[in-house]
Amino acid sequence: MIDQNLNEQLKGTVSFIKELLTEDAESIIDESDSDEMTSITIKNAITKESFQKFEPAGDTFKLAAVDGGSQRVMNGGSFIVGAYRAGSLIFHGNDLLTNGPQPTLKVRSISFGNRKEIYSEIFESLIGEPPKQFPRELALVLQRLRTFEEWSVTQDLFDNLDPGDIILMDGSLKASIHKLDILFQRIMNRALEKGIHFVGISKRCTLRFKHAPLLHFVKKKGDELFGTDQTWFCEIPDEGGHSQLFGKRYIVKYHPKSVFVFRTDINRLDDVSPGEVFGKIAQYCSDATYLGYPYPLAHIHNQVVVNRALIDDVSYRLEALALEHGVPHNSWDGLFLNFHDILDKNR
Repeated sequence: MIDQNLNEQLKGTVSFIKELLTEDAESIIDESDSDEMTSITIKNAITKESFQKFEPAGDTFKLAAVDGGSQRVMNGGSFIVGAYRAGSLIFHGNDLLTNGPQPTLKVRSISFGNRKEIYSEIFESLIGEPPKQFPRELALVLQRLRTFEEWSVTQDLFDNLDPGDIILMDGSLKASIHKLDILFQRIMNRALEKGIHFVGISKRCTLRFKHAPLLHFVKKKGDELFGTDQTWFCEIPDEGGHSQLFGKRYIVKYHPKSVFVFRTDINRLDDVSPGEVFGKIAQYCSDATYLGYPYPLAHIHNQVVVNRALIDDVSYRLEALALEHGVPHNSWDGLFLNFHDILDKNR
């Protein structure tokens, strides 16, 4: 009976997926990735006229890529120990020009007792104003610290770039954190003043219609229009008036043979032709390992990712220092005991 019930649930899931694959994008939703902000509904439909072809450009320019990584090191229930970092790379004519400062790993102890203090300190140093809202979940505080570190790194890039150069950030240009619009406005204005094209490219896209991911729908339509031998972009309708959105939104196929397309946001203040920007970025999208994705973003991701080996190293060093400073071994272990670990080991 249990198996029969499970089989019916699986059939229901298959029906759900089959139905969403046939849905039509009449009303697009820009899903919020934060509890603080509401989702945005765009009522204009995507049509054939939304798509345009572009060609990779041969210009020589500098392209800066920014990304960050974070991970929980230890979980004490009422507190966590988290690690995070962010960094940048600058390429020129497909060659690595500079690594910039080596990404510095930061380790913070975040508890329900100090989360507001830690968040306020970093927030105010970056935004220039104190926050009025605070993330409740400790893991979300850690995630926000990484985000703030990414934007801090971004601000330091402008002095190394010239008009016509590009800054690529991992993620959309959507101020989904309360008051982050202050920082976005400042940075987008600075990019405009210097003639630098500011672009966000999302590895994970929350654009959808009804239940279906918009990327799948757009890629299918684009490949029907242009085949698999053309780079193209699709403009996402923009009704304007959304204070969170600092980018004009597109879905872009950066390499003809790529199986991936990516949400790409261009600084809303920049009146540059989108095809010109995408043509420049496409020069960096032919690496076979990351075909269709700008490899500078992939390279900086690989530099800043906080992986399991690094977490294990930090955890080991923390425990060694604790013992060296007189923390009893059984007390240290007792802090991080989790009965789920016992259950998982005995499955």
